[in-house]
Amino acid sequence: MSLPILRRRKTLVVNSGLVVVLAVAVGIAYTSVGTSSSSAASKVRTGTVAKGTVVATVSASGALISPSDLGLGFVTGGTLRYVYVKVGDTVKTGQVLAKVDDTSQQESLTTAKNSLASAKASLAVLLQGQTPQQKAAAQVQLQQSAAQITQAQDNVAFTQKSNANDAANATAAVSSAQAAVTAAKATLATDTATLATDKVSNTKNVTADQTKVDQDNQTLTQTSSALTQAQQQQASTALKDEQALAQAEQQVSSAQLSYKSQVAQQAVTSAPPTAAQLASANSQVASAQVQVDSAQRTLDGTTLKAPANGTVMSISTLVGGTVSSGSSSSSSSSSGAATGSTGSTGSTGATGSTGSTGSTGSTGATGSAGSTGATTTGSTSSSTSSSTSTTGSAGVVPAADIAGHTATVTSGDTGFLVLTNITGLQ
Repeated sequence: MSLPILRRRKTLVVNSGLVVVLAVAVGIAYTSVGTSSSSAASKVRTGTVAKGTVVATVSASGALISPSDLGLGFVTGGTLRYVYVKVGDTVKTGQVLAKVDDTSQQESLTTAKNSLASAKASLAVLLQGQTPQQKAAAQVQLQQSAAQITQAQDNVAFTQKSNANDAANATAAVSSAQAAVTAAKATLATDTATLATDKVSNTKNVTADQTKVDQDNQTLTQTSSALTQAQQQQASTALKDEQALAQAEQQVSSAQLSYKSQVAQQAVTSAPPTAAQLASANSQVASAQVQVDSAQRTLDGTTLKAPANGTVMSISTLVGGTVSSGSSSSSSSSSGAATGSTGSTGSTGATGSTGSTGSTGSTGATGSAGSTGATTTGSTSSSTSSSTSTTGSAGVVPAADIAGHTATVTSGDTGFLVLTNITGLQ
């Protein structure tokens, strides 16, 4: 129970006691005066006023509310690594209270910053355009492409010349072979005619003539074969030369296409960025910045700082334990309800019988205290109270060593750490 509540109860009890004392005194005075005035003949009766103990109790039920308490929680949950305060410590606004493991959050922030740097670099390149060095390099590439065109064209010319030589040589070979066949045929015809004549008029030469005819036939066969080979070689050479020329011409076309492509690319690169390009690049930078900001907030959330001046009332988790994420909140909204009724008011002592010195009635017995009720007794307004036990939303943690300090959780706790007597809340 907080001190403001105890002070209010104490004041109420004291005031109640004073009222009772005053009422008793007035009653006695009224009785004495009334009796003497009603009957003059009556004997005046007096009594001794004794000082006794007046007992009053206040009974109430409901939630214990402490507007000066504040429950704190981590924005980013995780494994608790450090606790820098202990229960009872006085802290100031902005003071670091505890930290959870931030390894993964640090890595996420580094990755996000790298992505942001890359996006900014791309935007800078887009805005800057080509540098003098890049323009010079592009010009060199164009010159190289033009040289490749010239080289390909020269290769076409060389191939055409080579093909012409190959065609001439093949034609000459075929002509030579054809002439050999023609000569072989003429010789065969002559020797065949001689053989026929000698068979009629000079039979002794028939054998020699037949030998010549046989040789002539063999020569004709050989020259005819040579002609066929020469003709086949001519066709093969023509096909090969045709393919070589086509390949050389294709190289010219490729070189020309490459040159045109580089010219177009150079025109695009040297041109100022379009609105769409700028919008895309800026969007990437903005998106990367959002990721950095989010990662930074998550990292900052691993550190718990005091939002106000106050006193540490409880710490609910040990170092090495796991804390969940959650925002800070006032403990008044989740304070535990008080248990047990307060002690009943003691009965008033019976009034002593009237006599010359009527004795004062005995003081009423003090009401028995409820299991957790607060009791205030005594005419001198002294007060005593039994301990109050409530059940808060946070689990009660027995006294335990947290970062070298003893910590307990008391009634009304919400969150990982609770501050009381807060001032200067931001």
